[in-house]
Amino acid sequence: MLLLSCMDQRLLDDTVAFMDSYNLANRYDQVVFAGAALGVLQLSSPSGSGTGSALWSDVFLHHLQVAIDVLKRPIRDIFILEHRDCGAYEHFHPTHHEPYTADVEGQQLERRHHCEQAFKLAARIREYCQQQQQVSVQAAADADCDAQRMHCRQRADAWHGIQIKCFLMDLKGRVEHLSEPASAAGKAGRRPRRRAGKASGKR
Repeated sequence: MLLLSCMDQRLLDDTVAFMDSYNLANRYDQVVFAGAALGVLQLSSPSGSGTGSALWSDVFLHHLQVAIDVLKRPIRDIFILEHRDCGAYEHFHPTHHEPYTADVEGQQLERRHHCEQAFKLAARIREYCQQQQQVSVQAAADADCDAQRMHCRQRADAWHGIQIKCFLMDLKGRVEHLSEPASAAGKAGRRPRRRAGKASGKR
């Protein structure tokens, strides 16, 4: 399990309580970015050399890759936890640069913006996971020995079927599950075919 959340200090205890409600106390890894999904998608940091920048999306996906490939975390689910009254949305949203109003229209707009960013990131994560599967499937087909082939197949299995869920928390700690369109969420279950290669006949 991997949790992506915002850095807002007001909701630290509520975030822990939310994960506890899923019986996940001390059973998940966590990465924190200002703005959660919006931060990952929209922001970057200056490079150490002073030239160029490091996209936060690359940083997040590298965290995921390290967790699965290096640390061997059995990540089967990723939670994207957004929250209302997020300062990052006021400053860094592509089209909205002011606090959301407390009326129904303002609250609906805020929710829609969180859905847009969270669903966009979920789609990007699924695409990345599928790319990692495909690389490993092809590597297994091209492998010269059983041990290498098995390693590649195990890596492909580790990246297969990772489920992504999106949530929106209010300032009282109440959480709403943001349901993606079925067509988008359903893509996660597809397993790439193992391509025939020079060692395909070996077991």
